[in-house]
Amino acid sequence: MSDALRGRFVWYELLTSDPDAAIDFYTRLIGWSSAPFDVSGQEYTMWMKGEVPVGGVMQLPEEAVAGGAPPHWLAYLGTSDVEPRTTRPPSTSTPSCSAGRSRKR
Repeated sequence: MSDALRGRFVWYELLTSDPDAAIDFYTRLIGWSSAPFDVSGQEYTMWMKGEVPVGGVMQLPEEAVAGGAPPHWLAYLGTSDVEPRTTRPPSTSTPSCSAGRSRKR
């Protein structure tokens, strides 16, 4: 990933109790289209901006519902190197974040 994407939003993912309604709503609101995507047998739909995938939507997992999680968006930020971005600088009080899934673009 180039440094041009560092700190920019690169993927938007919605986990929801009603993916079909969300797809209908957000495709009309934002103008994205959608396309089904096979993720190991799990239903997943990608948000598309033209021919470019920009995110996805999926059913909120039952385990998350049981734990009290509401429908929510996840936003992914780009970085060229995860390791230095996830360690806490010793001279600041900025909280550290955990490394998420790594994805090459």
